[in-house]
Amino acid sequence: MPRRIERRSLRALGVGTAAAAALFIVGGQTALAGEDVRLDFSAAIPGTQVDSLGQGTGFTTKMGGDGDTTSVINPASFTLNPALSALSLTSGTGDAARPAAQGSSNQENAISVHVDPSAGPYKIETTLLAPWGALTQKDQSFGIYIGTSQQQYVKAVMQFVSNPAALPVPINEPRPRMFYENAPSGATWATKGGLLSLPTAQRVKLQLVVNPATGDVRGYVSTNDGILTPIHNADTPVQIPSLADPNATNVTAGLISHNPPEATAVTGTFDNFIVDVPSKLISISPTTGLKDVAADGNITVSFDQAVDPGSASGGISLTGPGGPVAGTVTLSADGKVATFDPAANLAAGGSYTVNVATSVTDTTGNPLLNGGTSTFQVKGVGGTTTTPTNTNTTNPPPPPVKPAYCAKFPKINSTLNKQIKAAKKARAKATTKAKRAAQAKKIKRLQTAQKTHIKKFKAICRVGSAR
Repeated sequence: MPRRIERRSLRALGVGTAAAAALFIVGGQTALAGEDVRLDFSAAIPGTQVDSLGQGTGFTTKMGGDGDTTSVINPASFTLNPALSALSLTSGTGDAARPAAQGSSNQENAISVHVDPSAGPYKIETTLLAPWGALTQKDQSFGIYIGTSQQQYVKAVMQFVSNPAALPVPINEPRPRMFYENAPSGATWATKGGLLSLPTAQRVKLQLVVNPATGDVRGYVSTNDGILTPIHNADTPVQIPSLADPNATNVTAGLISHNPPEATAVTGTFDNFIVDVPSKLISISPTTGLKDVAADGNITVSFDQAVDPGSASGGISLTGPGGPVAGTVTLSADGKVATFDPAANLAAGGSYTVNVATSVTDTTGNPLLNGGTSTFQVKGVGGTTTTPTNTNTTNPPPPPVKPAYCAKFPKINSTLNKQIKAAKKARAKATTKAKRAAQAKKIKRLQTAQKTHIKKFKAICRVGSAR
């Protein structure tokens, strides 16, 4: 759940969101079930991998190991700092306990979450703080990775590149690079990038875009939340075959560090970690083939993630015997259920089709992975399903009033008032700017829904005002 990248504070999302609830399953067996992973490191998360202070970091597993390098998590090497909403990761100078045959480069700290490979095209992303001050020696690096093991993975990192013989100017600075290993199907070790010399910046965003249909992975970078640029100037993908297996159970993504044996320990600081997957259409009600649907009923559409209100209004439509049906779309408080409320009762006996387009997006701009339709039939006059006719083509009768909605409106309006009031109180009590922003966004969404209902009430129930 990327396209358009929404410039919003991850801290405003908090750790109590539905995505976070779906992510953090004790034991770490399934850390992603089709929803976004969004860690902003603003609070400890119980039941997840602990840091040097015993605080849950939100990560639930580690990168798969092999005979090349070990794969362990050393809690002493990373520290959660909720006050700064950051996670620091220290990479040492090598592991003295590691057998010589495995080499002494330190790539131990690959803390991760499991990823559902059937979730559709997804993105892995992090933002590094002040990498320029931390990376000072050749081959030191910090970044993100996606893969199934240390022989089938790709990582996007900021690495200190040192090439005194480079022309026309020697290179001694951190640069974005991609490293990948896809043995035994191809290159066992290769790199891309290293040509971009970034301007001095406090924030560097790294992003991996994964196409699970092919196993292709592309890497991007930006500074200070600017426009993402391909790490490799040709923007050609790296292919990791194991990522194309929809039944794989060992796909993980996370933060990763590397330090050669000749370099001193180095610490990198991460501002966030994101696995962004597209939202999915779950169901449409009434379902296809259903008959005797109430003429004054509504259509409900369910998604696995919160969707954008504007895109839902434009992407959910209803067509009947007379063509497109006018109506309003409102979202549930969690943004996962859209309700299409026709402006007038549906025609008795008429056949109607609901269409949910892939133009509906989640709250970060991801289009739906799947659209859908549902065709149903309205109950006919006297309980039989017949096709209605209208002989008065010159002056057609006005649409009938919807008494059911008119009766429900006071309760709907009262509930929205209570939700708005509670959100305003929460905003007043918020201890951080990010939390206040989150409540402000919620208030705006609720107020928009209330205005929509009041407008509809005035139009349908034929009154001059509604309070």
